[in-house]
Amino acid sequence: MNKLLAMGMLSLIIIGITQYFDNSELNLQQRFEIYTRKYGKFYGPSEKIFRTKIYEERIKLFEAHNSDKTQTYTMGENQFTDLTQEEFESIYLRRRSYQKQQFENYVSTSETNLSSANWEGLTAIKDQGQCGAGWAFAAIGAVESILRIDGITDKDLSEQQLIDCDLESQGCEDGNLDNALNWVLNNGVTTATNYPYTGKTEACKRQTGLFQIKGYQKVDPNQMQPAIIKSPIAASVDGSSWIFYKSGVFNRCSFEEFNHDVLIIGFKDDGTWIVKNSWGQWWGENGIIRLPKGNSCGIQEQSFIAYA
Repeated sequence: MNKLLAMGMLSLIIIGITQYFDNSELNLQQRFEIYTRKYGKFYGPSEKIFRTKIYEERIKLFEAHNSDKTQTYTMGENQFTDLTQEEFESIYLRRRSYQKQQFENYVSTSETNLSSANWEGLTAIKDQGQCGAGWAFAAIGAVESILRIDGITDKDLSEQQLIDCDLESQGCEDGNLDNALNWVLNNGVTTATNYPYTGKTEACKRQTGLFQIKGYQKVDPNQMQPAIIKSPIAASVDGSSWIFYKSGVFNRCSFEEFNHDVLIIGFKDDGTWIVKNSWGQWWGENGIIRLPKGNSCGIQEQSFIAYA
């Protein structure tokens, strides 16, 4: 009798475990359905199986990472969750390394001794979509910033004009911050309303714009904080490891090559960088990532400030 009872209890335990895993699996499938609707993703039957598997693996990775109390940042869902690392890099990051040139260097003339700065909210969080033109968004961010600070305009300016018209760059395939800023210096840039974003490289429709800068300068590492006190600065980084960042101070930087560009909008009193990205509000801290002080992800190697 005791043997039968034990076998019965064992059967109930096995059934319970099976149901648990079935429900767990069902929940992940439901989450994936919600995820695809949220980000407007549509897959055929075979690809859906492939993407679901990637998504499930990512969710397990996030849960394991976020349960580790020693971590300084969290991972979470975003538009990249069902992509492979190779897909993410080929679509959203630049294809080649930065061109090393000689530039006029920024030298601070301010006697301000601020220990921190934060220009968050000065310019809008934007989304480059499936176009590797972080260079255009970072450059336009630097131009928009100084024009707003100087009271010249508060309009959103056109990244698409740079993508189409800056022939020194390669549109959604590649581009450099200095080429982009030089184009705005020589030609001016129009508003995003006049030249809307399409997320793909097209023929240039407008060669000039009303809004110009008077120049731009390279910012050396020891001048970055004084420069950011004056205005946000555009910087090249290695963004390969940023794919699943959600919040906190990201301490898993890699720096093998420049493949992305961002706008540094501030720093904290401990030196932490506050960085505005162009992957939309769903990514990171409402579009922002925080990096440790110093040359995290190569952020101090190639940065530029515009002046109006």
